[in-house]
Amino acid sequence: MDDFLPVFQQTLRKNGVKGAVALCKDEKGARIVREAVRVDELRSYLHGPTLVRIWPELNLPRGVRAAWEARHPRLRRVAVS
Repeated sequence: MDDFLPVFQQTLRKNGVKGAVALCKDEKGARIVREAVRVDELRSYLHGPTLVRIWPELNLPRGVRAAWEARHPRLRRVAVS
């Protein structure tokens, strides 16, 4: 996980917001949602409004998606709209 933030920051600088969002949509971005263990990891690596915006496009295992949507109803609403 520690390797993602520098890559994200570099992508943001080089390719702007669209590039950073694209990075989050790919496997590396989804990995944070799947593998984060501590709340501080999530706070460090995730931006809530961006997560909501790209949520429907993230490639996540069903169980992970269901767990997140159960805990965060806004994600569930975005997924079904």
